[in-house]
Amino acid sequence: MSKNYEQNLTVLANAVELSANLIMCVAGEAVSNTINGERIPPATMKSAIVATIQRKLTKDQGVV
Repeated sequence: MSKNYEQNLTVLANAVELSANLIMCVAGEAVSNTINGERIPPATMKSAIVATIQRKLTKDQGVV
């Protein structure tokens, strides 16, 4: 792996962790980790955050 790839991957991973923790702390239990009363697994929330970040980055780069 190139050094640039490793750095980007590290930044993305840290952004996802920070985002997930912020959502959990700021939004509260009822909003942040449930859908229709069922608990969302942390991995699902993180996957959604990754998809959102990637979509925004891809759009900004003119790919989509």
